Amino acid sequence: MTFSTLLADLLWPLVVFGGPLALFAAIGTASWPARERTPLTQWGWADLYSNVRRGLHISSENPLLGRLMNDTVEPETQHPTHPPQTTQD
Repeated sequence: MTFSTLLADLLWPLVVFGGPLALFAAIGTASWPARERTPLTQWGWADLYSNVRRGLHISSENPLLGRLMNDTVEPETQHPTHPPQTTQD
């Protein structure tokens, strides 16, 4: 086994799992006011966990599909005073 193969085998979990964790941690951190944020150099495991958890929560609150479903126009109900109109040719 060559060194590059060994390195690739060891680093793929870091890329696959670390990328989304870093993204959600960044979303969670950005949701706090700037003056209340803990500097990245002072983060502990609890800070990482809470920021990832907050990022997941914020990301799942208003997903794209939910926004698209809420933006659609609801069909109008038919009222007895306004029956449906038919076209006459």
